[in-house]
Amino acid sequence: MWYTSVGIKIEKDGRVFPEDAPIKVKGNDYMLTDDISFTGAGGCIHVEKDRIRLLGNGHSISGVGMGKGIVLRKKGVFGVLKLFLFSIIIEDIKIEKFDKGILMDNVNNSKITKCIVKNNSIGLYLIASGFNKIYNNVITNNKTGIQFDASTKNIFYLN
Repeated sequence: MWYTSVGIKIEKDGRVFPEDAPIKVKGNDYMLTDDISFTGAGGCIHVEKDRIRLLGNGHSISGVGMGKGIVLRKKGVFGVLKLFLFSIIIEDIKIEKFDKGILMDNVNNSKITKCIVKNNSIGLYLIASGFNKIYNNVITNNKTGIQFDASTKNIFYLN
């Protein structure tokens, strides 16, 4: 188990911070190598890079009832103008005990599959995100399973 209160960031250029985070990088694949326990209020794993696969390999990320499990959001110019993230795949991760299990903010053409998202306030929260596929997941025991804000043309099946 790897413990953190500040979280992990996958930068736009592909670097992982902090460097000792339990993520192995091979090309565009970012693979968890251990379970993660997050006690902060921000995001446990924050992705800002397009065209990657975040592979859990059966590992879990767990919180303490606040913060976000996985954040898919790219910062814009001076943090004001939001930019879209494209072609992210989140696969085979157990995400539990967060305010928001997975937050997709301005994310298009991405996939979430084979994940277990449970015991969060909101399991999956999409903001201004479209053309995503969310399939073959277990989304259960959340106060709200899936919430949308200004998000259209997303496909959900076998959840």
